[in-house]
Amino acid sequence: MGQETHVSESWQKGFAWIESELGGSLVSAERQPRWRPAWFLDLEREGERVPLYFRGDRGEAGTGLYSLEREQRVLEFLEAHGIPVPHVYGFCPEPRGIVMERCAGAVCSVMDMKAPGGGSGLHLLRLTAGEKREGFRREAWC
Repeated sequence: MGQETHVSESWQKGFAWIESELGGSLVSAERQPRWRPAWFLDLEREGERVPLYFRGDRGEAGTGLYSLEREQRVLEFLEAHGIPVPHVYGFCPEPRGIVMERCAGAVCSVMDMKAPGGGSGLHLLRLTAGEKREGFRREAWC
């Protein structure tokens, strides 16, 4: 695997889970300098590279109000209703994290008003404004 020279036993276990669940071989792993465990991964499967993002759990010290499982359910719900979000491939049990599609583009704040289009938060509001789709209710994904 490329880029990372030392990967802990815990991460080796998680990477093996990803290869087993998604059916392929990880060919690169790049740890992201974030406050939560996060990795850019490339999986080779059937002659194609599949770019992945591992969004790890903050652990007990995390300050988030919502669990990773909830984040996963929200992403799956939005995708099922035609909202463009990264596809979720699965949830790694150890180390805990969401394995999802890695999307191209720049990182920007959710409500960065100076970003093109007003940031991803405003983009989401525009996509869902006036939605009349059956099942598109807050209680369905909270």
